[in-house]
Amino acid sequence: MKKIVVFLLLVSFCGGSSETATVEETTTTSTSTTTTELTTTTTTQPTTTTTKVPQAPVLKLDLCNEELNPTETETWEYEIEIINFNSRIKAIEYVLYFNDEEVDRSRESYVVQENENDFYGLQSIIALTENGYTLKLKTTVFTVDDLETEITCETRVLGAKDLNISATPETTTTTVPQSLYPDEPSSDTWITYTGNGTQVVDVSSVDTTLRIMTVNASGGASIVSYNGEDYLDLLINKYGKNVNGEVVLFNFKGEQPTLLEVTAQGDWEIILKPVASARNFSTEQISGSGNEVIEFYENNSTFKVLQFVSETGVSVVSYECNGSYNDLVINQLGQPTDNSVRSDSGTCYLEVVGNGDWTISR
Repeated sequence: MKKIVVFLLLVSFCGGSSETATVEETTTTSTSTTTTELTTTTTTQPTTTTTKVPQAPVLKLDLCNEELNPTETETWEYEIEIINFNSRIKAIEYVLYFNDEEVDRSRESYVVQENENDFYGLQSIIALTENGYTLKLKTTVFTVDDLETEITCETRVLGAKDLNISATPETTTTTVPQSLYPDEPSSDTWITYTGNGTQVVDVSSVDTTLRIMTVNASGGASIVSYNGEDYLDLLINKYGKNVNGEVVLFNFKGEQPTLLEVTAQGDWEIILKPVASARNFSTEQISGSGNEVIEFYENNSTFKVLQFVSETGVSVVSYECNGSYNDLVINQLGQPTDNSVRSDSGTCYLEVVGNGDWTISR
């Protein structure tokens, strides 16, 4: 099957005084006073007050092809230049559409403070279909003054009929964009910390992208996250019993931990992986044990009815594609569970917290 890398996005920021647009509000006051008896005239010179008004960024789009021939290229490239702004950028949001259906969304906090900054986006993979398809990426830039600007890059990827070639059976039956469940990143992208007993781990060098944290600990462990002095979250609380490959969230909810406080009696290992390393809920049923993070992109565009079964119970929270909290799906940790529950749309990830085995069906 022919596949195409959907996009390799480069957003370049051009700041500095030479690129700054300023709207000035000018107020001029003139006062004249005349005294007859002294036959003198006193005139106050006009005073001017200038106020800088924050301006939304102007976005310039380059390298956005109207049509793309997948037999000649495997990369959809484009560039967005952000110019003429005098209000600092606080976040950038990307939304990817496949035939007008949203399939991927990412929002990154990224304050522009220097003259030049580079920001790289995501890579996705879409299979070539017989009838071709349209790819669209909407980019929105938000500023600290609550101003925003959006721009859309749209291209049509030519299909077998457009190219006048014969489609194979495999090509004709592929209709679901495979970017929903990208391949698992290689172990080269992992960040691993190991230790023994109680320690504080410095994770301030880890970037803000969404990740999962896999924990192994002989004798169990309790892990608390902090941002500097500020408490963030109790990530795992399995002290006193072995922890084998349990998975929890990292960098979700807009949090960026800088320290992890590990309380343990024996050896432990913490592995930070890209969120694409999480298991995919792409079949009718998925089973596991303990804590886990699950990719469930099919729950993004519409609600799903899920059946939860566990003798020891589970608590499940849903998150949006950008890592924001979406909803508490079920909260029956510690009691037998066999319930049918509605999971709201907008969900891309499920955080499962459990003490034993569980099964989720749809």
